[in-house]
Amino acid sequence: MERRPKATRTNVLPATPRRRMSPGANRPVLLPVSQEMKHWAAMLGGELETWPGVSTKPMFGFLSFYRGKTIFAALPKTRSVGSSHSFMFRVGEDSRLKARAAQDSRIGSADISKSRWLTFEVQSEADLRDALTWLDQAYLAAGKPRLTKRGRKA
Repeated sequence: MERRPKATRTNVLPATPRRRMSPGANRPVLLPVSQEMKHWAAMLGGELETWPGVSTKPMFGFLSFYRGKTIFAALPKTRSVGSSHSFMFRVGEDSRLKARAAQDSRIGSADISKSRWLTFEVQSEADLRDALTWLDQAYLAAGKPRLTKRGRKA
């Protein structure tokens, strides 16, 4: 009877790790964007591109908006988060803005006080003015110097 060679590090390939999402993972579900929202996102994006220091980059079905090197918004192109009529924006760590956001029923997040990204649901063309107001707040927050863990400006 022939014996198999003993497994050593040189003749055994390591198992390939599988990437799995745990059932309670904190990843948002990406939904297809409605035609109406594509139109509204194009209108909002056209306005944002005229603001000083704003650049864009495509990212995961969104068009991301940056002020300098800091991302402040993502408008849907092919995918949306939360609903097929929403976009994402950041307001930084300003607790007053987050408290205001918590009062607006069109703004969503699992926990607004801890969230870095918020969503705004555009229900009609009348919501575009308020959407621009929130995008303006995100733009302003992106221009503020961030503090490091030691309290120094980054």
